[in-house]
Amino acid sequence: MRYESGMKFIRSFLAITVSTILAGCGGTASHVGGNGGSAGAGGGVGGGGDTGGTGGNAAPLLPADAQIGTYIALGDSISDEGGTGPFFYDLLNADLTAKYPGLTFVHAAQQGAITDVYSDGQPANVPLLKDQITGLGNSYPGDIVVTITIGGNDLNAHSFAAISQTDASLRAELDAHLTAELGELTTAGRLGSGKVYIVLANIYDFTDGQGDFATVMCGPGVNISSQAVNTGFGNWNAVLTTNIGKIAGGGLYDMHGDFMGHGYNNTDATQVWYDSASCIHPNTKGHDAIRRGIYKVLTGQSL
Repeated sequence: MRYESGMKFIRSFLAITVSTILAGCGGTASHVGGNGGSAGAGGGVGGGGDTGGTGGNAAPLLPADAQIGTYIALGDSISDEGGTGPFFYDLLNADLTAKYPGLTFVHAAQQGAITDVYSDGQPANVPLLKDQITGLGNSYPGDIVVTITIGGNDLNAHSFAAISQTDASLRAELDAHLTAELGELTTAGRLGSGKVYIVLANIYDFTDGQGDFATVMCGPGVNISSQAVNTGFGNWNAVLTTNIGKIAGGGLYDMHGDFMGHGYNNTDATQVWYDSASCIHPNTKGHDAIRRGIYKVLTGQSL
């Protein structure tokens, strides 16, 4: 579950404990060479990024009388030059500017970011969503759209606990981080005098729910059971869904669902939405899908 090219999966855990985890999850270790993977979850969910919002308010998030004057992009490398451009936030900025001329664009996302510091100190010395929000101004024009891609690096750093289902306390920390951060963004007057609308993306899985990291040759050099990988992603994504669901003016972009079937288990290379160079970030089609998906959450319209 690696989400930043500069962050390494915890190899020591793989070497020492992976057989125990796989046995507990009903999987078998497999280190398969070759190119690509076998056909997995074909088709999948999505198809051009037309996923609607779930959690928070149903699409369209923006009312007809919204006067959007500012777009702020926060989060991790998906929102900061991760993968192959054009990047979704630049595309979305152009889309929103066409709809709301004179839009102010603020790009504050940072590669490697997590929500906030965890009690175990992992990962260490990385950018924080908390700090991105702290650094924002308080007088942005008009109503404000905020997009956030976050959580992948948080999950990556705690992948062992997630796979072995010993991560309840860590997910509680994630919950506390998001509660505080979304709370600050939506505090009256924090960003300006306008209304604030937030779209939070959840965490995608480049194995399409198969857990066959070794087979697709991305992430750790081991295969785990689909049950284990789906449980891990499901539990962490549930925290994101719950938190954005508490926010008036908040909506979820189901990036996990939208990208499902467009990972490395899709044998049609034209339908893979990940960048082969980094293996973990969106390619051009992936970024376009994110842009389209978020736009639909905001406006209810398909591009």
